[in-house]
Amino acid sequence: MEKVKKNKLFFHDLSWYMVGAMIPMLLNLIKTPILTRHYTTDDFGYLGLMMTTFGYLSTISFSWLASCIWRYYNEFSKRIGLNILFSNILFLFVVSSVLLLVLSLILGLVFHYQEMDYLLIKLTFIAFLHFITKELLALYLVIIRIKGFAKMYNFLLIFQVALAFVLLMLFAFVLHMDITSILLSSFLVDLALIVLIGIKLVDKKKLKTLSLRFVSRRIIKILFGYGSLTLIAALFIMLIVSSDRYIIAMYDTISNVGIYTKVYDISQLSIMAIVFVFFSTINPRMIKELTYNFKNSDQLLVKYLYTFFLLGIPMTTLASIYSREIIQILLGEDFWAGYVIMPSVFFSAFIYGAVKFYENKLKFANKTAWIVRILGISFVLNLIMNFLLVPTYGYVAAAHTTLLTYIFMISCFLWNDSMSIFKNKAYLNDLIKVCLLMVAFWIIDLTIRERIDFGFFHAVVEALVFVGIYILLFYKKIKKIHLPV
Repeated sequence: MEKVKKNKLFFHDLSWYMVGAMIPMLLNLIKTPILTRHYTTDDFGYLGLMMTTFGYLSTISFSWLASCIWRYYNEFSKRIGLNILFSNILFLFVVSSVLLLVLSLILGLVFHYQEMDYLLIKLTFIAFLHFITKELLALYLVIIRIKGFAKMYNFLLIFQVALAFVLLMLFAFVLHMDITSILLSSFLVDLALIVLIGIKLVDKKKLKTLSLRFVSRRIIKILFGYGSLTLIAALFIMLIVSSDRYIIAMYDTISNVGIYTKVYDISQLSIMAIVFVFFSTINPRMIKELTYNFKNSDQLLVKYLYTFFLLGIPMTTLASIYSREIIQILLGEDFWAGYVIMPSVFFSAFIYGAVKFYENKLKFANKTAWIVRILGISFVLNLIMNFLLVPTYGYVAAAHTTLLTYIFMISCFLWNDSMSIFKNKAYLNDLIKVCLLMVAFWIIDLTIRERIDFGFFHAVVEALVFVGIYILLFYKKIKKIHLPV
């Protein structure tokens, strides 16, 4: 009875996070084809380079703070006090904001004196405002996720994305603003949410528990000791994913940077949305298990990993099979040539989702330095392959080298694996069967495409048949999943 109750709770939270992911994806399904027909590939090239640059700066300045909350929330809640943790986190956020402002001013001055396109200068300062509010809101949302408030989290997420979409349409098509409207609309909505949340916290006297007197060198040293390694690890991941845009810009056109950036982003976000939903569902329980029962956590982690593969492999494979149809729905015609990189991006994102399991365990084992070494070696390998192949084969090579890098990365984690899913013969047999079925689906699809004039209708019918076969063969396995949350 207890297992059934936990299973229902797992799928209850999973369904809420699925709604929170699907509605933004649906809005993206509407928004992306419109915007890629409204703005040029050059516009998206500039936006892509700016978002990549600020992504690095944001990782250095803010992202490690969220990882500190995940790592220490339960520990401070039980032993020290959350007001002390949050006071120190907020202090570090303010310091990081000042750092990002200085870096933004330097970047803007460089563009000014180099007489670069004025659009880049505008993007610089709007990107600064966008990332400041985005990261502050993200810290609050992390706390909600840790507490397991699935409904509240997803309500905020849906409201945020929906209102930003409305503003974006207004800015782009009524006020006829340039591509900065994409960032400006998100910034204004995030700012409004921060103000509303701030009013709520003041009303409940939550902010009174925060104080500068709780900020201490000892706590900051603990946070920075953990966060600095996490920061480096996150930076390496970002470099693996996005540094190739600069290499493409060096050896190719800004237009192809725009094509690569947009195709890569929608492909990665499609799979990462699924990964995010899964981890959002399991994280509260997984973090508690790693905090309070680390020595016996392997059993739970293997169950999670098995479920991740059982559900994720078919989704990733089917998305790859229908890359051409997906890109024709989501992007303007100028971007369609980029469909060839989508399978590599899909599987890269999925493999990184699997890597996160090993990362989480090693972080709680205080082996973050080992993670950094693997990611550092992976980045160097990726950089070498990009410089060797991108000048000749263009952005297609960049996507393939990223996939090869992730395969190398997960191989390193598996080599050091103490919770190996491959030790469980029943799990291993199931996953081998899933992989063989997916290979069969891909071969069948290629055969059909060679023999008939394959259109969108054929793709829908074929996909429904493939999904039906998978459910028919693995329904009992899926039904038996009992995951505590």
